[in-house]
Parts: sequence; C-alpha cells; structure tokens
Amino acid sequence: MGKVKPYYGIWHGGIGYGPSGLEDMEKFDSLAQIKRTLYDRCMYGGVQKQTFRYVYQSQVSVFTPAVDITSTSISVYSDPEGGLPDMIVEFGPRCGVRVRH
Repeated sequence: MGKVKPYYGIWHGGIGYGPSGLEDMEKFDSLAQIKRTLYDRCMYGGVQKQTFRYVYQSQVSVFTPAVDITSTSISVYSDPEGGLPDMIVEFGPRCGVRVRH
C-alpha cells in the first residue's frame, strides 16, 4: 500500500477567539481525526488540553475554553500552503460533526 496523504487544516474557534491565519495551519492524519479534533476542542477543551500539531510552528497542548459550537470549524486543505479550502468540518444543526464540500 502507498503512503496516505495527510490533511491540513486551520481551526476557527468561533466568536470567542481571534482570526486564524496560515501560521495556524495544522497537520492531520485523516478526516476522522479532524472531525474528532473539532468535537474534542468544543466539548472537552475547557478541562482537557488539546494538542495542536502545527506545520509552521512548534506543537503545543493548551486548553480551548468557551468554544462556540455554532461558529467553530476547521477549514481543510490538501496542501499546507492554503488557498481555498477543499472542505469545511463543522457542527450541524443537531450537534453532530459534518463535512461540507
């Protein structure tokens, strides 16, 4: 089997967080990992440290309190240089994580 290509994403924490830029680009191993990361940062970020595997800066583990479920998302890219996102991972109307292409 060939090597699996990673995904790249920029997390938007919602109204309680400042805007994210290319320097905040993270590396993910799968789309499932991106979905779980979004869920965990929103549901557990105030009590469990969340790991950010940045592309352009050192990895950190921090708390992510007060994430607004209605405005948080991860813009997903196939390339770490950014551009237009290939998809958006966000919460749906019944609080499930969904992928919008």
